[in-house]
Amino acid sequence: ENNPSICSYSLNLAANVTVPCSQNYTNITAITKIMNNITFYANDTLGYIGSTTIFFRMNTNPTVPELVSPANATEKIYNNLTFIWNASTDSDGDNLTYEIVFGNDSSFTRQLHNATTSNTNYTNISIYQDGAQYWKVRAYDSLEYSNYSEQRLLDIIKAVINITSPAN
Repeated sequence: ENNPSICSYSLNLAANVTVPCSQNYTNITAITKIMNNITFYANDTLGYIGSTTIFFRMNTNPTVPELVSPANATEKIYNNLTFIWNASTDSDGDNLTYEIVFGNDSSFTRQLHNATTSNTNYTNISIYQDGAQYWKVRAYDSLEYSNYSEQRLLDIIKAVINITSPAN
């Protein structure tokens, strides 16, 4: 039979909600969980019941981190480099971590190093080499990544001091 007489749905295994069979449902506002399921039921006048279940997740990506320091196109001495960015936000309230990536070209085809941290800064003196390096950051909420931040260029200068006098 093409015309069901009773229609209902159940969201996340809650009690069935009876609804008009001719209504479209595009905005069910009781969705609060990340992982969800909704089951639609239809009964016809002969007592046959049909149902279908849809599984889906709700999540909003975190915002893109904003780089603070070092500034773009600056020169820095090899040691004591700390990279700083502003915290991202997540409208779902998820805990965030950050991935910082270093590359030797602006397309990051060859990554020199990447790391994950829950802080909004990163220091590691073992990753740098002389010359131009690029860096960028993105946030992660355990389900999805934000887009990457802008990339910044940093010219690393490895200072070497040779003492030649006095001899001893």
